[in-house]
Amino acid sequence: MSIYTYVVDHEDKNPRVGADEIINGGKLRAVMFDDAIKRLEEAEDFIRSLRDETTCEHTKYSIDDFLN
Repeated sequence: MSIYTYVVDHEDKNPRVGADEIINGGKLRAVMFDDAIKRLEEAEDFIRSLRDETTCEHTKYSIDDFLN
């Protein structure tokens, strides 16, 4: 199975989407109505800041394992 993530800026337009819609030859399985990649990057930055601020070595190792 090959799954890709697309981020498309439709500006002020709100196109309709439906279950099993065909996009580039594949079926639509999920839609998020904001920039999911940006949110993931922000979450990763937050987790990295927690890692840098903690004094617990076990927590640092756990965060490193999670991020890698």
